Amino acid sequence: MTFAADLLAIVALFTVLAPTLALPSSYTLSDSKISATFDASGELTALNTPGAPSVVAAQAAGGGAAGVWSASFVGAGTGTATLSSKTATCAGATVTTGGSSALTFAWTGCAVRTPSAPSPSPAPAPGANVSWVEHVQSSCSGQCLSIHSSGPDSGHCDRMPGCGHDAKLPYCVADAMKARCLNASGCTAFNTNGYLYSGGGAVAFDEYPLSCWTSGPPPGPPQLVDVTLDVALVDGLLEYTITFASDGKLSLWDYTLALSGVTAGAKAKATEVVFSNAARQMLGIVDSSGADGAVYFAAHDPAHIVKTCSANAAAGTMSCMMLALDATKPLHSYKAAFPIVITALAPKSDWWDISQVYRKWVLPNAHWTALGPLDKRIADGALPAWLPNVTLWVNNNWGGDPLGPNYGGDPEYVEREMLAFNKVLDLGYGSLGLHWYAEAKRGEAIGMTV
Repeated sequence: MTFAADLLAIVALFTVLAPTLALPSSYTLSDSKISATFDASGELTALNTPGAPSVVAAQAAGGGAAGVWSASFVGAGTGTATLSSKTATCAGATVTTGGSSALTFAWTGCAVRTPSAPSPSPAPAPGANVSWVEHVQSSCSGQCLSIHSSGPDSGHCDRMPGCGHDAKLPYCVADAMKARCLNASGCTAFNTNGYLYSGGGAVAFDEYPLSCWTSGPPPGPPQLVDVTLDVALVDGLLEYTITFASDGKLSLWDYTLALSGVTAGAKAKATEVVFSNAARQMLGIVDSSGADGAVYFAAHDPAHIVKTCSANAAAGTMSCMMLALDATKPLHSYKAAFPIVITALAPKSDWWDISQVYRKWVLPNAHWTALGPLDKRIADGALPAWLPNVTLWVNNNWGGDPLGPNYGGDPEYVEREMLAFNKVLDLGYGSLGLHWYAEAKRGEAIGMTV
């Protein structure tokens, strides 16, 4: 056979076999410090230091409660629509490998349906011939009708008796709900939990199977969003960077990156959460018994933008929710300004070890620490020499005095009170510092020491 014939034979064989080839079900990144295994949805299924047990366990089908990412979008209508890596309906999803140190998870053409605007047309007349639109995995966003139902667990809104998730009964039949809605004044929508609604549209809902039915023409096509999650392994740290892209008809409002299935300390029932009120973007879950390792989860954000980070030891979850910068601008391409960083620590690690991982990053990188230690900055003249001698800092109660009239930040009043306070404490000169919460007057500096 000629080379060309051999090549054609190989191509033909591949063509026959290709439909049966399956994509990998797991992907592993590793270096000398940690090993991390992911499933095709981006969820961590194993994470460990060399020779130690994993501090993360694979979740049930579909991953954690919200998936590795979730995001809220706003459109031309009202309210938000939320997607997650677990619930999004996307045209495609791919995983690209970069050796043992990088992975890229991509979700393309993910449908976003924000609440419609303007408000729906008036409620149809009883008995009218009405077209209905079903919104799967959604609830209704209007005002639920306030007639009290006599069924169990009925709440204070009208609900079809004898059916519905809230009543721990089978879901309500759509045809029966349509008839009930058409005979209720002001009803424009209903859900299969049995509730009737006036106004509004449909909003995403994923706590359990649920549909919202709205009267009127079907909504237009959804907006589409592409989501890319890059994971890089750098010196024992997993760095997650997320990017969102669309055609400018939506805005990104906020986004969350999460880790589920943390098992550190679960067997010994000795799981503890590490959280810093000072950093507010650093988390840890440790095993106080020392048998398991620990998990570090933090936003390595040098600007410390607004975010909410939390961990739940019992549920084994860790997450940070970030408000998008320029959230009201049309979304074309938005790349997170900083990564979420995850790693495993060896058995017997505790809160101190968690803090040292954060400290190693924060000292040279964050805006508030990159200028150097306080003693060096004082020696260089960048900070006043009296600063380290202050024994006590107080504030002026935001300008109010609970024991007397409100003088605000009047300099004469504040100075008099602070001098009297310092005399009572007998701290001496230069030992009492004041956080002066007031506007400056006539160019006066805000702050004093006495």
